[in-house]
Amino acid sequence: MKIVYAGMTPPDVINKAIFLAGPTPRLKTVQSWRPEALAVLELLEYDGVVFVPENPPENEEVFNDWSNNKKSYSSNVQWEEDCLAMADCVLFWIPRNLDNMPGFTTNDEWGRWKYSGKTVLGAPDTAAKVRYQKHYAEKLEIPFANTLAGTVKNDANMVSKGADRMKGERNVPLMVWNTGSFQSWYRAHTEVGNHLDDAEVLWSFRVGPNKSFVFAYTMWVDMYVAAEDRNKSNEFIFARTDISCVVLYRKDENYLDTDVVLIREFRSPVRNSEGFVYEVPGGSSFKPGKDPSEVASNEVFEETGIRILPGRFRVFKSRQVAATLSTHHAYMYAAELTEEEIAHARATAESGKVFGEEGSSEQTYVHVVKMGEIMECKPPLDWAMLGMVMRAVA
Repeated sequence: MKIVYAGMTPPDVINKAIFLAGPTPRLKTVQSWRPEALAVLELLEYDGVVFVPENPPENEEVFNDWSNNKKSYSSNVQWEEDCLAMADCVLFWIPRNLDNMPGFTTNDEWGRWKYSGKTVLGAPDTAAKVRYQKHYAEKLEIPFANTLAGTVKNDANMVSKGADRMKGERNVPLMVWNTGSFQSWYRAHTEVGNHLDDAEVLWSFRVGPNKSFVFAYTMWVDMYVAAEDRNKSNEFIFARTDISCVVLYRKDENYLDTDVVLIREFRSPVRNSEGFVYEVPGGSSFKPGKDPSEVASNEVFEETGIRILPGRFRVFKSRQVAATLSTHHAYMYAAELTEEEIAHARATAESGKVFGEEGSSEQTYVHVVKMGEIMECKPPLDWAMLGMVMRAVA
């Protein structure tokens, strides 16, 4: 375990990092809770970095009150901001005592980081005025414990899978770094010599137990571009899990009379004359490592009622869907339907049957249209979907 006290330079390489946030004693008669937290981390055999916003024990003559020294206070706040950004988990322990450890700054820090997805919260039952913090911990599914040892354990569990990061990579928390979406994106950059000089996760959307699975995120990046020997720092990336898409069609001698199976679905970002998205069947899987072709087969059945085994698919190389905005790829497949299958699809479309997993907010409807209609933007496919359909049918 490497302890980095206030003002100390963070390591050049970080594998995992914890920040011990919470009230800091301003009186010499009040004992800090952080040495006990460090002792628990030692017992748990934690082997990463710990950021401790207090002076090291050997500097007893310099107490933790920077309020009267403007320069010292400003530099300490900057150190805290930098290290909070590098932390993979921010441990908030709030043993609030209004007489000698009120923790006013802690309130502000909690407000800044509670939505980040990288926090745990703890407070003893005797702590004053922590109901608000506990309310949001429950609402946001942030791990909570009423003992310091339990809080530290929750913290260590969150950073169990470390990864070496340097320079700007240190600002990418493990919850994002360890996702397939980040690794595939960053690998594409490092293979051509690019690297991160700085980064900041602006938003994340998490699902699953305790919202531990990062489905999507946005991140500001300062990227060194090797081919141009310059940095580009005026953009953010949007990342989500990759998707699998399947073009189902029945070919006709006349290209424009080829039937294509589409899905009609309401999606909030839609911007067309009908207020519904038209797309080919497809979707993503929350299960890491699941074969995209299996995802494609399952999505086709869920959204159309047609079972296409993966062995029938023609497989196309994956491509990015919107390269100026989103990092995700679409794995594209195609299958030519039999006359019986296309007839079944037409009957399903005419019935107006609603598809979608029970309990899910997604509702889909089958539509069978001609290529000629698609070319005339009837229905209004977006450019990405149009490209997939044309590539498959051609």
